Amino acid sequence: MSHEVELKLTLPQVAVEALLDALGEPHSVTPLHNQYFDTPDLQLNQAHAALRIRKTPTGYVQTLKNKGVAIAGLHQRGEWEYQISEPKLEWSLFSDVPLDNNLKEQVSALFSTDFDRCLWNIQHDQSEIEVVLDQGLITAIDDETEHSIALCEVELELKSGDVNALFTFAQSLCQKHPLVPCDINKAERGYALINSQVSFYESISGPDVSNQQYLEDCLMRMSRTWDAFIQKEDLFSILNLYRQVCGAVLVIQHVLDAPQLLDQWRKLQSSLQRLLDKAQVPMALFLDDHSNSRGLSQRLLKSMQSSLWSDIDTWIQSNELGQCMLAMGAFLYATEHNKLASPVINCGDMTRESILLSVQHLNDLQQLQGLADIYKRKEDAAYQLLEPLINHHLVILGMMHAKNSSLGTDQDSKAKLDSWARRLTVMQRHLQHAQHAAQQGWL
Repeated sequence: MSHEVELKLTLPQVAVEALLDALGEPHSVTPLHNQYFDTPDLQLNQAHAALRIRKTPTGYVQTLKNKGVAIAGLHQRGEWEYQISEPKLEWSLFSDVPLDNNLKEQVSALFSTDFDRCLWNIQHDQSEIEVVLDQGLITAIDDETEHSIALCEVELELKSGDVNALFTFAQSLCQKHPLVPCDINKAERGYALINSQVSFYESISGPDVSNQQYLEDCLMRMSRTWDAFIQKEDLFSILNLYRQVCGAVLVIQHVLDAPQLLDQWRKLQSSLQRLLDKAQVPMALFLDDHSNSRGLSQRLLKSMQSSLWSDIDTWIQSNELGQCMLAMGAFLYATEHNKLASPVINCGDMTRESILLSVQHLNDLQQLQGLADIYKRKEDAAYQLLEPLINHHLVILGMMHAKNSSLGTDQDSKAKLDSWARRLTVMQRHLQHAQHAAQQGWL
C-alpha cells in the first residue's frame, strides 16, 4: 500500500485555456478510461472505498482506495494499486485487504470516467509536485438510461518533499486562476449519477465539536456548496455559502490568533454580501414561506440574469473563495491540533450581550448568521431561535426594497410583487414574535 497526498481543485471549463498557457506544454497527455465497481447495494461505497480498473495506453491498472482524510482539498488516504493483464478484477492481489468473499461475488461495473489527463512535473520549494488536469465525462447507465456529467479538475500530488509546498504552490495558482479546493472525487460523482443521495461526506455535529473540527467541516461544506453552484448554477447556493463563511469568520475572530487570515476572510464575507444585496428581493422571496413566493423569485432572477451573472463571473475570476479556503487549509495543517481541540466557541457565553443587542436591534446580521451556522453544528437549540429571526428579517428587508424599486418584467410579475410587499405588516409581527422568543432564550 502507498500513501497518497494530493490537493484536488475544481476549475471552470472557461478557465482551462488560461491555466494551460500558464503551465506551458504538458510533459504528457494521456487518454484514460476507468471502470468503477461495487455491489448492487453499494457496500464498497458504504465502507468509503472505491474500486476501479483503469485502461491506459500501456495496459490496465487495478486500484482500491479508502477515504482517508481531507482538509481544504488536501487528501491523505490509503491506496492499493497493481498492474493487471486484462480488464478483469484480480482479487488475489488484495491479499492484505480484508475483503469479504460474499462481497467479491456481488461486485459488478457501475459507472465509468473517460478523460484526457495533461501532466506536468513541477519543482517548488525543494519539493516535487505532479500537476494533472483532467477533462472529460463521467457516465453511468441506470435502467438502460445513460447519465453523464462533465469533468474538469486539477490535482496536485506530492511526489517528494514537504506537504506545505502543495499549499504554497496551489496558492500561487489560485491568485491567477479560479481554482477552488474540492473534496469530491471522481468516484463520488459517479455514484451520484446512480443515486443522488450517495455522498462520501459525513457532517460533523454535536455539542462536543471542536474548533478544529468545525473549521475543517466548514471547508468541506463550502467545497460542496460551491460545487453545487458550479454544477447547477443555483444562486441560492451563494446564500448557504455566505452563512458558512460568517460562521468561519466568527471562529477565526474569537479563537485564532491570525489577523491576516481574519482580514482575508472578512473581505470574502463582504464580497459575498455585495452579491446577495444585488439579488435581495428574489432571495427574500425564496426565504418566504408563502405559497407563491418561490415561483416569483425564479421569475425575477430570470429577468436579472444578465447583470447578476456578470457580477458573479467577475467575482469567480477574482477567486477570493479559493484563496481563502487554501489559506485556512494551510493554517489548520500547520497548527498543532491541541491548540484548537477545545469545543467550538460557546458564543452564548462569549458574546451574550452583543447577541442580545443584535437580536433586539438586528444591527449585526453577519454575526447572527454565523452564530446560526455554529449552533447548527453544535446541535444547540439556539439554532431554532436564530433561524426564523434571520429569515423573517431578510424577508422584511426584501419587501421594503421591493416597495421602493421597479422590479418585474411584466404586469403579472409586478402585480404579484406588489401583493407580496403588502404583507410587510404581517411579516413584521412574525419578526417581533421571533425576536421575543430569541431574547427569552438567552435570558
